[in-house]
Amino acid sequence: MLAIKINDPAIEKELAAMAKIQHISRQEVVRTMIAKQLEDRADYRLAMKSLQDPAPAIPLEEVMRRYGMEY
Repeated sequence: MLAIKINDPAIEKELAAMAKIQHISRQEVVRTMIAKQLEDRADYRLAMKSLQDPAPAIPLEEVMRRYGMEY
């Protein structure tokens, strides 16, 4: 369980507006935003890992040939 206190009226107002538009609670808006941020960070870590150990590149001509496509 996590409890946060927001002391910024502008943020509170924005959260309330988002919740009203989406017909969900402010807590659900925040929960969704946190989940999205965590997912984005996981995607970023995977992307950075793939950059460190990239798979060998295959030329387009080779891919086309493998699948019997004309180039």
